[in-house]
Amino acid sequence: MKKLFISIVLCLLLGYFHTQAQERPTELPEKVALSQYKQTDFVPTLASAFTANENIVYCATMPYAWEALRKFLNVPITNITNKQLAILNADTTHLDAFEENQCDVKVEVEKHMITTKASFETELPFSEPFTKFDTPLQFKNASVASFGFHGASTFASINYYHNETDFSITLYSHHYLHNIVLVMAPEFSLETLNLKAYWDRIQAERDVSIIFSEEDVVQIPMICFNIEKEYEDMKGSTFKAADTLYTLRKVTQRNAFLLNEKGAKASGDVLIMAADGIPSETSKPKKMIFNQPFAVFLQKRDGLYPYFGMYIANGELLIQKHK
Repeated sequence: MKKLFISIVLCLLLGYFHTQAQERPTELPEKVALSQYKQTDFVPTLASAFTANENIVYCATMPYAWEALRKFLNVPITNITNKQLAILNADTTHLDAFEENQCDVKVEVEKHMITTKASFETELPFSEPFTKFDTPLQFKNASVASFGFHGASTFASINYYHNETDFSITLYSHHYLHNIVLVMAPEFSLETLNLKAYWDRIQAERDVSIIFSEEDVVQIPMICFNIEKEYEDMKGSTFKAADTLYTLRKVTQRNAFLLNEKGAKASGDVLIMAADGIPSETSKPKKMIFNQPFAVFLQKRDGLYPYFGMYIANGELLIQKHK
């Protein structure tokens, strides 16, 4: 039986489309190792489980790189010894998540080493900046910077609204190709706590008849990070392709993201949704303040699932702001 080694390297590179009329979001910070964060982690798939007290980041570059390896081997992969790797191997939520040629995937072979790489870059400016609030937003124990708007906006829409702790909105970028989708919802059970559950809730509860009124308020924490993770638990795990045994030697991923009043920098594009709506029967102002755990997604216009997602449980990835 032959033994070969595998190296998977994934980078989420944040760049930008050329924009002249729109203000760009500010620059990303320097790359920091995940070990510097105590309450943040990455997950390899949209359906990977996590605990409610940690910030969670997902990007489809991971399953895209694994898919490239599977296509290169061109035989079924079996005998996977790592649980996360088995989930990654069975994942389908990444399919068609990126635009064609948006994610750069490469496979390199040198003697007995196969290396796959996946990367992409984008910038999603808003057509006009939203309001940057002067007063800090209290997110759990952290005072954080925030942005948003009062009343109606032509650059945002409501996906659904049940109450002040259960709602979802969409922000549109200038490119009108992808969406920035946010949702704050009651906590799921430990067995179902994953980003896909949040995404599925948005689809299940969607109600285009609900629109913004002049008394509504939207307030969103600013997010900023540039983190690299070494998947130590995957290192050394094995799997078989035909009669060949493979060993993972290195799995790394870098995710970077920025969201503020000017727009977002992240791996992907933006979708704009324009729908005529019927005012809600209630006249009570809708307060959509993301001051409790919430999820953020980036989705291409015709994508079934998002290519980037995160769950914000604490202020570790938020921009701090003091009075």
